[in-house]
Amino acid sequence: MEKIYKSIVFKVLAFLISLYTVFGFVLLPYLIQTNFTKTVKSFTSANGYMEKIYINPYTFEVEISNLLIQDDKNKTLLYFSKFSFDFKFYSLFTKRIVVDTIYLKDLKSNIILDKNKIFNFQYIIDFISKNSEIESKANSETNSSMIGLVIEDIKLLDNRVVFVDNSKSTPFELNTDKFDIKLKHISILPNGDGS
Repeated sequence: MEKIYKSIVFKVLAFLISLYTVFGFVLLPYLIQTNFTKTVKSFTSANGYMEKIYINPYTFEVEISNLLIQDDKNKTLLYFSKFSFDFKFYSLFTKRIVVDTIYLKDLKSNIILDKNKIFNFQYIIDFISKNSEIESKANSETNSSMIGLVIEDIKLLDNRVVFVDNSKSTPFELNTDKFDIKLKHISILPNGDGS
């Protein structure tokens, strides 16, 4: 009887681990990738494309390749060739999220201010600000249970920014060369002990 019980427990555990593995490695990335364009369009009316997303459900690593966001005129707002991060799952039990590494490569962003002093991504800002009002009300009620954030290492490599200001009589344009940003140990903690 004990052997049968152990056999059943082993089979159930093996099934759950297999299910978790398939969901994390295959199903979840597939769902995110296939719904990305539709989700971006429905929330911001912008066009979005994601070539690939990789998720490791055991090490909690996420990697996104070739993500593109375009405005409603099909002009690039944001692009990067690679974005990855990984965080320590056990940190959730300490009321803080600890991220080991955030890595971003080949970020390209186009910021355009038109003659009416409206940015080319203003409709996205409007959507975010509308939702942040709802979130701020919810957060004020649950402020005591806020979770802190600690990021050990940030690497932003080969970034470029294009800024065009058409609101002036003489348009201003800034087109940067590639630049890097590297930061170490950033913490945002609810008790104000962040650095």
